[in-house]
Amino acid sequence: MTMSGFLALWGILAVFPVPSGAQEPSRDVADLPLEDLLKLEVTSVARKEQTLLEAPAAVTVLRGEDLRRAGVRSLAEAFRLVPGMQVARIDANKWAVSARGFNDRFANKLQVLIDGRIAYSPLFSGVFWEQQDTLLEDIERIEVIRGPGAALWGSNAVNGVINVITRKARDTQGGLLVAGMGTEERAFGAVRWGGRSGDDLFYRVFVQHFDRDESYEGHDAWHQSRAGFRADWNPSPEDTLTLQGEFFHGTCRGTMTEPVLVPPYRDTHPDTSLQAGGHLIARWDRRTGDRSALSLQLTWDHTRFTDEDFGETRDTATIEAQHRLQPLEGHDVVWGAGYRLSADRIVNGQTLRFDPDRDTTDLLSAFVQDEIRLTGDRLRLTLGSRFEYNPYTGFEIQPGGRLSWRPHDRHALWAAASRAVRMPSRAEDSLRMRYAVLPTVPLPTEVAFLGDRDFRSEELIALEAGYRFRPADPLFVDLSVFLNFYDDLRTVEPGTPFLEPEGAPDHVVAPYAMDNRMTGRSLGLELSAEWRVLKGWTLSGAYSLLRLRLNPEGSLDPLSEDAERASPRNQAVLRSSLDLWEDLRFDAILRYVDVVPAWDVDSYVEMDARLAWRVTPDLEVSLVGQNLLHRAHAEAGPPLFGHHATEVQRGVYLAVSWRF
Repeated sequence: MTMSGFLALWGILAVFPVPSGAQEPSRDVADLPLEDLLKLEVTSVARKEQTLLEAPAAVTVLRGEDLRRAGVRSLAEAFRLVPGMQVARIDANKWAVSARGFNDRFANKLQVLIDGRIAYSPLFSGVFWEQQDTLLEDIERIEVIRGPGAALWGSNAVNGVINVITRKARDTQGGLLVAGMGTEERAFGAVRWGGRSGDDLFYRVFVQHFDRDESYEGHDAWHQSRAGFRADWNPSPEDTLTLQGEFFHGTCRGTMTEPVLVPPYRDTHPDTSLQAGGHLIARWDRRTGDRSALSLQLTWDHTRFTDEDFGETRDTATIEAQHRLQPLEGHDVVWGAGYRLSADRIVNGQTLRFDPDRDTTDLLSAFVQDEIRLTGDRLRLTLGSRFEYNPYTGFEIQPGGRLSWRPHDRHALWAAASRAVRMPSRAEDSLRMRYAVLPTVPLPTEVAFLGDRDFRSEELIALEAGYRFRPADPLFVDLSVFLNFYDDLRTVEPGTPFLEPEGAPDHVVAPYAMDNRMTGRSLGLELSAEWRVLKGWTLSGAYSLLRLRLNPEGSLDPLSEDAERASPRNQAVLRSSLDLWEDLRFDAILRYVDVVPAWDVDSYVEMDARLAWRVTPDLEVSLVGQNLLHRAHAEAGPPLFGHHATEVQRGVYLAVSWRF
């Protein structure tokens, strides 16, 4: 479907009239006046509370109600609603998620946090999205920053930061039962109970399970069980102690093709991977005023995955402290320090190997940021930097500066300049990957990608600007533009072939070593708007434009063009949230994604819809349709290594939610 067809179809849905008998909808988050939504607090931009209107960054907030009304069943799906985010589903259990380009299953320029716990893997500096989940009904909001956030959040916060924030235990009292079934979401269910002990201790526990069907012509079924808890204790008016944790176990199926040293030199076979793990978070917050706070957080994270040819077990411990104070009039300072220790144990296979197969790395960091009020609350200058020491490249400095100006209560402008780095991962340091086997004579040739201990950090210098304004009471517009300059991007460079007598049979190795011989530049625009058409009816939309150009400066990397062409240039999302009656709600979402040449994926338009009936104030029944416009469509191509990509199928599911 063309873009014109996309807009025409949306126009038909958008003008769907509000029934004359519609009554005032119930007061949930989606029904708040627009001015109240703009006062929602975000904490990820400055590691302190700010309103959405005054935050000097390209930030989008997805509220828990947004997730519910969109009908999403996983975290990765939710990011489709955010401008500038690239989300492609590879198969029934894997995603490629990135911001502002470089999208891939192993995308490595996005920092992801869930309640302050870092979710990216040091194995490849990316996120295994099939491992990252929580009870969606417990999410308070997701803050998504497009653009670098390294001055506060450190390495890997290059093209964006995602911060998932769950609700306090005080806000989840009583019981919750969620159950559903459908064509793709075959069965899912969750039970949560929240209680209290006295006036100052609140807690909740939950268990959930889901079973997802195979995708079109795929063998990639997925099921997972998860359990978690949270307890918040207020021993004094100034102090809060939080202890929370989650544990999960599941399996992901797929089809894999691996290169082998014997004819036909490729082996295609079904594969099942075990995914398991858990984490614990202990946090102390002390607040002695509106602009004075101290926090200390300790995190332990354990993950384990194994398939038929490879496995990794990883334990990570993190401690981080943060302090906010006002040392001088007009200065608001946030500073902190942290230490992270991560240990892995690798089960090497024939295709992927790490040397050594056990390794321990640590990261020492500190940051400081000062927000300076230049002319009251109208003009503010924010300066800060993060300082890190890692075992691969040593000392890294990641500074940033942001300027925000509020000339009027309806207008806010901001500009920023930042430096961010993506430090080397375990893969760049010590990986050996068999990429292909060529049937050469007299011996077969193995094309192998090798890590290099001299690999340097990838670097970004980013220039950004934005404008938020309310041209009318029911309308809000958010525009951001950016110009990014990348240096020392990863390439693989050919080396001298050598004979390797190991293995069966003897073979020649054509090595390609990790190197930093590519630069790049990207520019883009991200536009979003929200319009309260009538009471109970909201239209929102977003459009993003991305232009990425990479220059492999003398590199002989055969894959260098793929990174440039792995993200769509144009994307658009249009959403209608309509309260038909007080107890009946209809949501429709149209998504347009441009062609992705690197994956040979055509442009497509898809639609999701949700019809929900609130039978009683505590009981809701909903019918959700996903990817309704096509029987199946492709969103991604196969990753450099891993399971085959499959087509995403049309799906429908019925869900029941009961609070008691």
